[in-house]
Amino acid sequence: MTVRLTYKDFPSEIYSSLLHVEGTVRDSGLDKRLLAFIKIRASIINGCAFCIDMHCKEALKLGLTTQEIYGLNTWAEAPYYTDQEKAVLNWVDTLTRLADQQVPDSAYEQLASFFDKATIGKLILAVIAINSWNRMILAIGTEAGTYQVA
Repeated sequence: MTVRLTYKDFPSEIYSSLLHVEGTVRDSGLDKRLLAFIKIRASIINGCAFCIDMHCKEALKLGLTTQEIYGLNTWAEAPYYTDQEKAVLNWVDTLTRLADQQVPDSAYEQLASFFDKATIGKLILAVIAINSWNRMILAIGTEAGTYQVA
């Protein structure tokens, strides 16, 4: 991948606004495990190698198993995700693939069987955030494999 831009090339207020959204999601109280699933799954769909690498490394540090991480490619068939996790992963797939379909009531209803409206709002913002990061990383050309977990 050719590096076209770096974060330093963005106007600071634009980059800062994306960092603010990310911080809001991080501090929202959403389960860290679910956040890891959201970030990895959306990054897989979007083909963002840098973000897949980053979020898989972070997920391992959080204690997710390699099986749980690798299985995100075919989560719907995997027996080791809970129904709640599958509802979230279906939500990620639905919101990330909006060009293919609108958001069906069934995806919302599945999610609403586990979460209240405020939490669903947080989940929506989490999906928006990672999709934004994926698109920025793919546009600017960030090399995968360089991320180091702090």
